[in-house]
Amino acid sequence: MRGRHFISCMAVLLLAPAWIVGSASPARAFCVERDVVVNTICDGQGHRTITDRALDFLSPGIRSRIKEKNIDQDGKGTTDRPELHFTNCLFTKSTEYIRSQYDQVLSAISTSVGPTDSSTATMRWGQLLHPVQDFYSHSPWVDPVPVGLGFGTTYPKRLLDSGLGNWRRLGPYEKLFPAESVNSDIVTVQGNIWGVIDLPKDQFGSPKSAVPNVWPFYSGRLRGLMTASSKPFTNGNGQCPPPGQAPYSSNLADFTCLDKESVCIRHGGDECQNYWGTNDRPIYDNCLQHDVDSRVNWEEAFDSAVAQTEHEWCRLLNMTRDQKSFDAASIPIALWVTKDDPPYATPHSAGTACAREHKRDIDLRLTISVETQGRRDNPNLSFVAYTGDFRQSVRTLIRANKAHASLDICLNRDDTLVTTLWGWSDKTYSSLLGGGDGSYDPWEPVLAGTTKAFTGPNFPSSEHIGVTPDLLLKLKLSPDLSNDCPN
Repeated sequence: MRGRHFISCMAVLLLAPAWIVGSASPARAFCVERDVVVNTICDGQGHRTITDRALDFLSPGIRSRIKEKNIDQDGKGTTDRPELHFTNCLFTKSTEYIRSQYDQVLSAISTSVGPTDSSTATMRWGQLLHPVQDFYSHSPWVDPVPVGLGFGTTYPKRLLDSGLGNWRRLGPYEKLFPAESVNSDIVTVQGNIWGVIDLPKDQFGSPKSAVPNVWPFYSGRLRGLMTASSKPFTNGNGQCPPPGQAPYSSNLADFTCLDKESVCIRHGGDECQNYWGTNDRPIYDNCLQHDVDSRVNWEEAFDSAVAQTEHEWCRLLNMTRDQKSFDAASIPIALWVTKDDPPYATPHSAGTACAREHKRDIDLRLTISVETQGRRDNPNLSFVAYTGDFRQSVRTLIRANKAHASLDICLNRDDTLVTTLWGWSDKTYSSLLGGGDGSYDPWEPVLAGTTKAFTGPNFPSSEHIGVTPDLLLKLKLSPDLSNDCPN
């Protein structure tokens, strides 16, 4: 059965050396843009720009910390952890890492702990965004058929995980979309399978696709989703099907990917070459590496990484609300977000479950009077009203010890209205660290906030008092019965 891998329990033992001594490029991600280094090769192409593009509504200081912790995943001590880069077919390890990081993000978002909340939460969130973004560079997800799965040009973008709860833990040879008719045959390629797996070949016997054919003994043909192979393969760090021997190698211990007899495909580097002629170019130009704009299908991978990052913001809000409360979800909405300028910099990104929805039933005026308690400085107070589905929000910044402000928001009758007020004090050095006067930075002292939810369909005129150790406020709701919401 030339050109195919028959992989069974016995084959695990027979093929073990190929797993252990495999050679491939270290895992690199979308190129690393550093603020302190001029990098003309990478400018505007990597994780920093992806994050800026997706999360441009966050304050400069918050976004700076998220980006810093994201690109640190490509730093020293991370190259021996392929799961941080979504390589080596480590679907289980990569998704478990993302899930555990989300657990820590939610633990750090607290209404009772002090100003370190956002610092820890944004650190963990920035770290998990790295593999979330890397997946699209290190897989054939966006590549056109027959090289890849062809998900690079859809709108809204087809995402690896589009849920609003924590990421799905993906196991070996698990169906990604079992309920769909067209894509129900796509499975993760991870480790050995009781069956047959190979790469589709052209008439010359050379690989023509990075999507393996998978024939489990219990099923018909399936399409396999792989990620790129990179160093190291040792200690279970490589779960792509066993590579063959390196082309033209005289060293029997020199194993590689990306040859006629292999299923795994290198991440790139010098090994990413065309050994058998022009018929192989689509595979060898690709090499499951879309890190920079000189690579094939970089733009599609970049755009998909942006879309997944935008979705992660919506996931974060929904998970915080569902696993904790509106009080906790109000922290990123009121403190982290600095502007809402649709359709440009907005926390309601198009194509996500938090995309702005046109509300038309009730025009509601919110009036607030607020006083800070025991504070002699002039803190920043963020007053925000948003709907419980996170598809509408309005905000204003109050900068005084005693102040009045008002907001207008349009609602549907079945909406939940959430109002929240949080504050912070600017530090004089904040502008040097990426922040600035009037926008919250994760190292600045926080004034304990207060949140109040109102459930429709009735929003009667009413007044509400809110008290925290730092804030005293009076909130007035005034529905406009004339319904001046825009049509």
